[in-house]
Amino acid sequence: MEQEQVLAPPAPTKKIYMPWMIYVATFIGGPLVTGYMTWRNFRVFGDNRKATISLVTGIVATIGIISLNMLVPDYTASLYRMIPIGYTFVAYALIRHYQLPYIESHRYEGGPIFGWGRSIVLGLASLAILFITAFWIALFTELSHNA
Repeated sequence: MEQEQVLAPPAPTKKIYMPWMIYVATFIGGPLVTGYMTWRNFRVFGDNRKATISLVTGIVATIGIISLNMLVPDYTASLYRMIPIGYTFVAYALIRHYQLPYIESHRYEGGPIFGWGRSIVLGLASLAILFITAFWIALFTELSHNA
């Protein structure tokens, strides 16, 4: 009698970001970093369509937040404090809905994850991009008013 060997599928080899890593990076750096991190996860999960949608949504949301900050008067400081909480909550809801089953499966199969350091650096890099963009917009606006 010959016994058949059943081979388990190989464990995933590409790293992903865990939800809490994305939430913290989002709070630090805004929706741009959310778009990148979810794009990266969707690419690992093999869903390039959702990956593209994530990246484009992150870019568009970032442009929207920059525009909102330019339109809202300075005396509404409480609104400025609520913006990071708002987009972090949106990221939480979207990740739980669209990525959590894939993430749990990845972890169950022994797939690797990125470290916290990388997530923090990505959040800070996104924040730097936001500050640089805001600086150039403010400079351009000031120069065009003085001309």
